[in-house]
Amino acid sequence: MRWILTLTIFTLFSGALAQNDAATSLAFTNVQVFDGEALQGPTTVLVEDGAISAIGADTAVPEGAEVIDGNGLTLLPGLIDAHVHSFTPQMLSQALMFGVTTVFDMFTDEGFASQMRAEREAGEATYRADLLSAGTLATVAGGHGTQFGLDIDTLAGPDEAEQWVADRVAAGADYIKVVIEAGEEMDLDLDTLDQETVKAVIDAAHAQDMLVITHVQTVEAAQTAIDAGTDGLAHGF
Repeated sequence: MRWILTLTIFTLFSGALAQNDAATSLAFTNVQVFDGEALQGPTTVLVEDGAISAIGADTAVPEGAEVIDGNGLTLLPGLIDAHVHSFTPQMLSQALMFGVTTVFDMFTDEGFASQMRAEREAGEATYRADLLSAGTLATVAGGHGTQFGLDIDTLAGPDEAEQWVADRVAAGADYIKVVIEAGEEMDLDLDTLDQETVKAVIDAAHAQDMLVITHVQTVEAAQTAIDAGTDGLAHGF
């Protein structure tokens, strides 16, 4: 029941922001807030111009502000899902229903990611979670990631890395996704990027001030990614 109540107040918050001008003041009163260590409250949380401006039991509620009584409820910040694959706005709307306000997408259609990015920048994404995305991924012809039916710009060697990364930057990627996947943990035999190409992609991305996340599922792949300078690992072993 506590989760239902928490999600209910989050839904009220999202709906209020979507239905009102960004400058509208919104106050949650008598609500509990988790500060990272403990529940605090009951207290007041004031939202102005689309951002939290004050938290505290003595916070003054401006005249004309919309007030939501959070008695017995807990107000959570928007959650972040750090690994998704989103292909439709409906997926992002569903994420918001469960309190997820930002998703880090690790592979989708670049055109879709571009549309979602433009919508967010225009302030028209209040009905869904924000999407940050790598767009497409760095893999080889026939390698992992090519089996889903999307047009994948694959790599054949390290000499193609700089242009490949430049194309991702031009497409608006928020970061770069690299795949090291030979398939042994799934009893498969897949072609995958060699160590030289992985390093070339990561170096080219860093030269463009882009972070790199690397798909790995074995200790060996993780070590290859780390030695090449990756900024993070997706999946594990």
